[in-house]
Amino acid sequence: MEPKVSVIIPNYNRANVIGETIDALLKQTLKPYEIIVVDDGSTDNSLLVLRDYGDHIKILQQENRGPGAARNKGVLASSGEFIQFMDSDDIPSLNKLEVQVSALQRENADLVLGPWIKGWFDDAVFEPENMVLQNGGLPSHKSVLEWFLTEWSMVFQQALVRRDQLFKVGLYDEEMKIMEDADLFVKLLLADSKIIFEQESLTLYRLGSDDKLTNKGASNERKLKDNLSFYEKLFGYSNSMDVYGDKKFQLKLFHLMKELENYGVRIEKSEVYINKAHWVLRFFSIRKRIKQGVQQRIRGHRWSHAYQVSKLSEAHKELIYQLGYKVFINE
Repeated sequence: MEPKVSVIIPNYNRANVIGETIDALLKQTLKPYEIIVVDDGSTDNSLLVLRDYGDHIKILQQENRGPGAARNKGVLASSGEFIQFMDSDDIPSLNKLEVQVSALQRENADLVLGPWIKGWFDDAVFEPENMVLQNGGLPSHKSVLEWFLTEWSMVFQQALVRRDQLFKVGLYDEEMKIMEDADLFVKLLLADSKIIFEQESLTLYRLGSDDKLTNKGASNERKLKDNLSFYEKLFGYSNSMDVYGDKKFQLKLFHLMKELENYGVRIEKSEVYINKAHWVLRFFSIRKRIKQGVQQRIRGHRWSHAYQVSKLSEAHKELIYQLGYKVFINE
């Protein structure tokens, strides 16, 4: 029996680009079982564009409630064994679903992560920002959770996850508008989900998308408060994880605390979690900026070792060509 992949695409005012995303999904070497687009109260002609696809996609509508609610609505309406979350402006390589389903089945894993690269689109030309991210697994001297809470991140567009695992951890927090992906990923990790990596696919992450669901209507204060909500939930999940003592974790929390003070917001019990002297954290912050500056000059990027970065290879370029894009590298 062919594996069933349900693709969930939240959409808000992306009529000009969502067709590229859907086209790439319809051309997958492993055909999606269903593509569910959840329109989050668009005010452009998104629905007209979507309806042109007829029965190739399922369209759900809701009042504007944000990305978490849109993705949850899609998951609840889905019936596939595997879930592919894809933003309405990003593009998966044509082999992504096949490669990642195979990896999950082979390793009996819950979530797989593949390579991704940020860049700009100009009609049929893709210009990469710099490096391919996650062209390898995380270094093994830290857990995935420790990496995630200190100096590494992921996007669900690069991932494929088992549907039953999402229900096990409770889906998205619909009140969060910015850090909802991070919260869901932490819940998956705390549930001992088996995370694996593959290096055969490539996800193109579009830069310059002003109407991304995660950015729409979000002031800097709202973003900071959602960050605060993420940490408060994290401490609620566990108040005694070893990673809380990591200076990189404490530095992130310290920066957030200082920024929130500008809005008159204070993190409750911050002294419990920020137990290093503030002058030590300031010194570490300065040293980190200097180190990243040196790395930028020597290696051409500031990504941490956890991202396992690499230059765009000929194999990566071929995946982009298969999507119908030319590659422009500004050197």
